[in-house]
Amino acid sequence: MDIINSILVIVLILITGFFVAAEFAIVALKPTKVRELEESGNKNAKYVKIITSRMNDYLAACQLGNTLAALAIGWLGEATMHKWLQPLFDILPLNATIERPVTVAISFLMITYVNVVVGELAPKTLSIQAADKTALFVARPLIIWYYAMYPFNWLLNESANMIARLFGVKRNAEIDNGVTPTELKIILNDSYRQGIVNPMEYQYVQNIFKLDDLQVQEIMIPRKEVEAINAEQTIQELIEMFKIHPFDNYLVVSNNDKDDVQGILHAKTIISQMANDQNIFERTVASLMIDAMKIFEGTHLQDVLQQMRQQQQNFAVVTDEYGGTSGIVTLEDILEVIVGDLDGLNESGQIRHLAPDHYMIPGDTSLSEVDELLNTELANHLVYTLAGWVLYTNFAITEGESIVEDGYQFTVVSMSQQAIQLVEVKKVKKH
Repeated sequence: MDIINSILVIVLILITGFFVAAEFAIVALKPTKVRELEESGNKNAKYVKIITSRMNDYLAACQLGNTLAALAIGWLGEATMHKWLQPLFDILPLNATIERPVTVAISFLMITYVNVVVGELAPKTLSIQAADKTALFVARPLIIWYYAMYPFNWLLNESANMIARLFGVKRNAEIDNGVTPTELKIILNDSYRQGIVNPMEYQYVQNIFKLDDLQVQEIMIPRKEVEAINAEQTIQELIEMFKIHPFDNYLVVSNNDKDDVQGILHAKTIISQMANDQNIFERTVASLMIDAMKIFEGTHLQDVLQQMRQQQQNFAVVTDEYGGTSGIVTLEDILEVIVGDLDGLNESGQIRHLAPDHYMIPGDTSLSEVDELLNTELANHLVYTLAGWVLYTNFAITEGESIVEDGYQFTVVSMSQQAIQLVEVKKVKKH
């Protein structure tokens, strides 16, 4: 009888460990990992999908199994452990008056220790560290247990749901397994630190999040730099202009007025028509242009990208609050926010790092990029480029003059018709 009881106690502790491992595996396993297991073709993945998609039901099954095993251990454990420790008790110099309470207490503490370590802590640690492997192991037996004890599981779930409703929790409320952008950034940072994501992938994904924060006016080609063509011009005249200003797309206006936008002309449209139209060089720009896509300058890049995809356009006219033309933006400009320069521009158009805390920055660099580089807080809702911020701070500034802000000295290196072209930025030394 003692041997049978000993075997039963060991089996009950292992059963406890099984249900504890199953419970933590269900909770710890991520939905993305479940999909990965399914796609890998593992034959037990379908069972994992079942228990994780009905988490409340199978957690209740784990709790039921764990509770029954714990009750059984409580019934058999102390007496069995007492039998195991009896040789030790026989050699202890215990007074007959206190012998029974002391041996019971020691037996109880020992069976509790074994059950907690072997039946609780070890399985919990195992299932958390290897949730996918644990779930694959326990899924099928757990489903069998669930249906074998279905009446009890149903009763327990309904009772729990009844109590939950008293606190305003709806029955069968869907568990939110979604990830917020902030959580996704944290996951990305952790993955990068652990070497799971390489630096280039990390930078690309980080830049994608910027699309929700940046407005189109921060990356657009400003009105002043836009080369426009008149709708009345001939294609021959445009080709002559193309020798000086070769672009993929041209802004078509009326009477040289950039606020009176007529449409967009793609260079590839001209090329595609050359083979079929011998008189194409006499045709006007207006005959080949298409309607221009227009967006407000305060639109976020994510929305601009969505609109471009819907309208199948890669070029848009940026307008201000009065309907005038602020500039233009292309799909390439947006992609450069994610992957960096695509044109192979020379260094003169880029930020140059001259020395520690010493930079040469183009005036059209966005304030958000400057803040990220210098760890400053210059950005505001009124201006969006470094040149704009300098002029907003001191409109009368001239070449060679400086502004000190956030521990840096900003010196205007070159200007062209009141437009700031280049700014030298140096860290101010503390005395």
